[in-house]
Amino acid sequence: MSRRRSGLSFLEPSCGMHILHLASWYPNGVHPQLGNFVQRHIDVLPKGLTNRVLHVCPGRPLPQREGESVHPVLSSETVRQEVEYVLDLPPRHIRIKRSYMRHYKQMKREGYRPDVVHLHVAADAAEPAVKMAEGWGVPLVVSENWTAYHTEHGRSFRTREERGVRLALGHAQVHLPVSEHLGRAMARYAPGVRQVVVPNVVDAVFAPPATPRSPEGPLRLLHVSSLIDDHKDITGMIRALAGAVSAGVDAVLDCWGGAGAGGAEVPRYEALAAELGLAERIRFQGSASPSQVAAAMGESDASCCSVAMRIFLVFSSRRG
Repeated sequence: MSRRRSGLSFLEPSCGMHILHLASWYPNGVHPQLGNFVQRHIDVLPKGLTNRVLHVCPGRPLPQREGESVHPVLSSETVRQEVEYVLDLPPRHIRIKRSYMRHYKQMKREGYRPDVVHLHVAADAAEPAVKMAEGWGVPLVVSENWTAYHTEHGRSFRTREERGVRLALGHAQVHLPVSEHLGRAMARYAPGVRQVVVPNVVDAVFAPPATPRSPEGPLRLLHVSSLIDDHKDITGMIRALAGAVSAGVDAVLDCWGGAGAGGAEVPRYEALAAELGLAERIRFQGSASPSQVAAAMGESDASCCSVAMRIFLVFSSRRG
């Protein structure tokens, strides 16, 4: 019997439901922390569902350090993760699309048919997600975290990216933005599509500290990311801090992350910091566990990113 469902009943998943997740961003051997929020979302889906995750990444997996895993162990036993690597040379977007569609043809040959195609981030996997949903005749759902929708923060889509966004959002039965703010930005590309806000999954270790931090000392800033300059503009953030310090702001910055390719760029960042007189104000701490990040948050006053790439997020004050 066909598993196809009508209307929006698929938003109330039932036992035995099959979901194909196409993740434009997902932890992989090149960028171990890429899209880890997607992985956390999938990991907490209701029991009884069968989840298949497909992600295509340009590049060659980096050698793993002893005890390090590219894909954190998921608590669910019903999640199948498939990551394929393609040549990291132009035209990358064509190689990525072809890889997704090869997987689609293989899945059809296997007799696989999902109840829902769930696209996570309308980027590289956007067009393949639409084609697969149409080919199987099943609903398309789009979850979104991409801040490129927020042009007021200096980021906007390139032409090819915007085509993919409009295509995916226009074909989706429902949008699942991470916030109402992002939902309003998505609605500009596909007005009238139902939206359900689904916040990011947050580990229980991320809770406010029991006692406020002392008001003594400099303003303590925190940055946590892949440390890849093309994605996070680390050099721009360092230069911004230098400008603030020269204007009289007493601040220090702790940077955590860089488990993958970003870690190789740390010596260059440290050299730039030294050149700008920030050697004693910026520390690169390396990759971190959730508990280490939580501890760092408790000791900081604010989390910062380059405003050209991300919104500047301020924690509630840690000072008494």
